[in-house]
Amino acid sequence: MAYNMTEKMAETFAETFSENDNFTLLYQNFENQFMELLRMNPFTLFLQKQALEIEHLNKHFKDMEFKLESCVKHTDLEPFKSRITELEKENKRNQKEKESLISEIRDLQEENNELKNKTLRMTKEINQLQNTAKEFNEMKPQVINIESQIQQNIEDNIALEIRVNKLERVEAVREKFSVRINARKCSTDNSGFKKISKIHDKYKSPLTPDLEKKICDIIDLDSEYTRKNLLPAYGFFNSIKQFSDKFLQGEEIDENISLSTYLCDSSLNFWPGNVPGKLVKDLFPTSLKVKHTFAAYDFIIEQVSLYHELEEKAKNIS
Repeated sequence: MAYNMTEKMAETFAETFSENDNFTLLYQNFENQFMELLRMNPFTLFLQKQALEIEHLNKHFKDMEFKLESCVKHTDLEPFKSRITELEKENKRNQKEKESLISEIRDLQEENNELKNKTLRMTKEINQLQNTAKEFNEMKPQVINIESQIQQNIEDNIALEIRVNKLERVEAVREKFSVRINARKCSTDNSGFKKISKIHDKYKSPLTPDLEKKICDIIDLDSEYTRKNLLPAYGFFNSIKQFSDKFLQGEEIDENISLSTYLCDSSLNFWPGNVPGKLVKDLFPTSLKVKHTFAAYDFIIEQVSLYHELEEKAKNIS
């Protein structure tokens, strides 16, 4: 379309030039037509619109620039500068701390390497100890057996020493007071102070505290037998000794039978003649069983020994 219009203008120019030699008029006419053509061109309109927008943006930018300059001019920048300085100092401190931390990390890495080496050495030592422990565990049953034997020997030796000590004390008491014992006829058989012959373990049950109290309540520990309402201690353990020698050499006797069944039987003549049979039956504890024979004998001997030791100390003090 623009091309056709230009061609038309050229034709018009040729006609006009031939008719009129006035160049000025021709130029003005051509200029007017050209401007009219530009105004009618869409691209020209677009450029004009863009130019207006650019002019508007330039004006807006100048306004913003003016406002910014005014704002900067009236704003105090010192606090910002101070803050920037502080941040720079803090950054330097952080940098130093970072370097320090890096150094510490290196030290820790070195320590970690040392610990790893120590761990390896300790692992080797642990393996050696485990091997040693394994060997020990293999020998442990033998060691336990030996220790058990040693402990049993120690216990047997202690029991034997206690038993011998008791018998030695009883023998000393017997020798010292044998004259008075014979005079009072508490016992005419010196074998009562001898050790009970070996008897079965079922006749060696220990005494309960209640039985020990009952025995102490019914016996007279004085060798002269001054308390006639009680049973003489010497006659008591002598009767137990005779009963043991006569009936407990085997294991036929029922251990749960009351010991009074035998010791209160007057036909067996276990007690001295000056001890009434009725007194024995009335005082003898029925809860004392045949299984307590060995323990009762030892207990009465021990009580007699302690009594005379205290008696001797009292005489020495007086």
